[in-house]
Parts: sequence; C-alpha cells; structure tokens
Amino acid sequence: MKILRFSEVKRGTLFRLLLDAYSKSKELTKYFRNSWREFDSFIFDNLSFMDDCGFVSLDNGNIIGFMSWDPRNMPISVEIGHNCIAENFKGRGKGLEQLRLGLETIVNLKPSKIVVKTGNIEFFKPAQKMYTSVGFIMKSICVKKDSLVLEVVEYELLL
Repeated sequence: MKILRFSEVKRGTLFRLLLDAYSKSKELTKYFRNSWREFDSFIFDNLSFMDDCGFVSLDNGNIIGFMSWDPRNMPISVEIGHNCIAENFKGRGKGLEQLRLGLETIVNLKPSKIVVKTGNIEFFKPAQKMYTSVGFIMKSICVKKDSLVLEVVEYELLL
C-alpha cells in the first residue's frame, strides 16, 4: 500500500470515498452525507495543516481509502477521525494495513494514547474488530440522542 497526502488528490475525493465505503447502508449515507461534504471541504480549504493529519491510501495505483486524525489534544491524545476503505477493497486486509500505517505516523507524534470512536451497530462491527485486533481497548459506550447511530463506542490504545 502506498499513501498520498491530501494535497495530492482532488477536492471531493474524500467525500466520494465515504459515500462508497458506506454504500451498503443507505440510511447512514443519507444521514451523514452533508457532514462528509463539509469534512471534505474543510480538509481541502486547510491543506496547510491538514496534510499532516491524515493520508489517502493507494493499492496498485487505485485510491482505495483514507485515514484522518486530530492532534489538537497532544501530548495527551490523538483521536482518529474518518478511517474508511472503498467497498470493493473491504474484507481483504486493506483496512488493517491502512490503520497500521496511520498508527505508525501517529505514534511518532508521541501521544500518551490514541482514541477512536465508532458506531455500536452491526455496520460498524468490522471496524470494532479491527481496532481491538491491534490493541485498542473499549473504554465507554456513549448514548447519542440526536443521531441515527444511538450508541458510540470509544476505544483507547495506550502508548
């Protein structure tokens, strides 16, 4: 797997990847669509610092996913944001490979811990399994009354 900086891809790429990664869930896609578009715009409007907060993944020259993180709580923690793989590449170890590449970069920032949150519904079970497979420990389940995903699971990886 190779990686590209956000500035090496076109505006809209992250939005399209999120649409594709969630394509098996029409409800989630409809619910999050606008926030994904805003996220993509934010990244490309702020490349001067966002290039250091994630990357786009390539496999055999094809863009297959991306990972982002928020280092604003350093040195206490870095929080993984979006971490998605295109539907055609799921179930082939590409998500785990991408996660490991991201963790290598984040660890070099020297936080005390890495935090990630994911939904507590069936759609997100593969992500939950992937995070625990690399050492993340479930810390809490939060109820969100204003969301389609009513529970969010928070995981930590202590460094």
